[in-house]
Amino acid sequence: MKIKLVIHLLLLISLSSCKFSNEQYESKVLDDIFLDLLIEMSVQGVLLPPPPPLPLDFLDTNYDTTGYAHKVAKYEEDILLEKERLVKEFQDYGNRPKEMILAIADSMSTMASLNNSMLEKVFPTEVLSELVESIEQGIKKKRKLQIKEITSTGPYQLKYFKDLPRNINYDDKKLDLKYVGSIGISRIYFDKVREHGILGCSYTMGALSGHGALICIKKVKNRWIIIKSIVTWVS
Repeated sequence: MKIKLVIHLLLLISLSSCKFSNEQYESKVLDDIFLDLLIEMSVQGVLLPPPPPLPLDFLDTNYDTTGYAHKVAKYEEDILLEKERLVKEFQDYGNRPKEMILAIADSMSTMASLNNSMLEKVFPTEVLSELVESIEQGIKKKRKLQIKEITSTGPYQLKYFKDLPRNINYDDKKLDLKYVGSIGISRIYFDKVREHGILGCSYTMGALSGHGALICIKKVKNRWIIIKSIVTWVS
């Protein structure tokens, strides 16, 4: 009887430590990508320039598609550099007094399914299959998002949305600092070797002003980065 009790206790401790470790890892990943996430979601109106438009005669069989492809490639390089500049600007903010309030949902929601067709060009086939499996058969519960686990927030002071006045809108004067909207983040789903991941994110400035996206991430040199964001809804 005592042996069975000991075995049960050891099993419970093992499961508890595994859960704790998984949540710790998820928090570490979120901390890695948080500033980049704010830029991807255009928090506070940080807007990146759009890609070069197709010319009016792009359906002409003589149109130089290779030339346009080079323009797009150059645009993507420039966007990457601009994102890196903005992230560094946020990182360099350091411990200076915060200038704005960004609300954040107090729990990380779950994802029920994934539209494979949106991600076929982002992840290798095997990785995408593992991510779909992770969403459909993996994490099914929300979890508390701990603001203190996000170590770098740039010029923003994070507050739980539930703790702010009701019906608050962008640039509202009800608070001491400028209010710039609220952000919601889902649980993070990984492939089997934890080198790729995906999460959902939303950013709203008011009742009818916001958007949501799928955020695709990858581990590079032991640090997680955003490799693609795909807009899923706009209000």
